[in-house]
Amino acid sequence: KVILAKYQYEPFNDPSTTPFKKITQPPLNKPLEKQAWLDSYNAAKLVLLGEEADPTKAANHFYVPSSQPKPNWVDEEKFTVQIGVTRFYKL
Repeated sequence: KVILAKYQYEPFNDPSTTPFKKITQPPLNKPLEKQAWLDSYNAAKLVLLGEEADPTKAANHFYVPSSQPKPNWVDEEKFTVQIGVTRFYKL
């Protein structure tokens, strides 16, 4: 629900795009994409059920510094973790 919420994650803002369709209509006819979708779904499910630790440390905001200017909400005191190029914050 979070990923598909309006203005939450740019690649999924437009329901006619491939990224949006991959979330709402899993690629069942492509074995590698199907497995990646299932792995992502199951990882999220385990975190939501409390069976796996939240790798973002309960962050509720994120951004990728190399892809956009620093948002005005960024507060480095609220930084939780960086995963790859994505920085996470708990505001």
